[in-house]
Amino acid sequence: MTTCERCGGPICIGDWPFCGGDPRAHVPAPNFGEDPLEAYTDQHVDTVPRTLTTRAERRRIMAKNHLEYVPKARRLGAVTYVDLGRRG
Repeated sequence: MTTCERCGGPICIGDWPFCGGDPRAHVPAPNFGEDPLEAYTDQHVDTVPRTLTTRAERRRIMAKNHLEYVPKARRLGAVTYVDLGRRG
């Protein structure tokens, strides 16, 4: 365990390190380092609707289904899914 330089609160391995001066902000962050997403249900990455919480999870499921994520227009938030076809 270590002490936060900004708020003086204790920080353990796996805790959210960015407190903004509030020691209560150091809470466990299980997806930290996995590029977490706000949980959402995507109907296009698998044969059934999937609730995704990390980009790594989305990449893994899409790779399994031979799909690739391609940003179409970042400022508009639109995306395109490209079918890479069956391999092997």
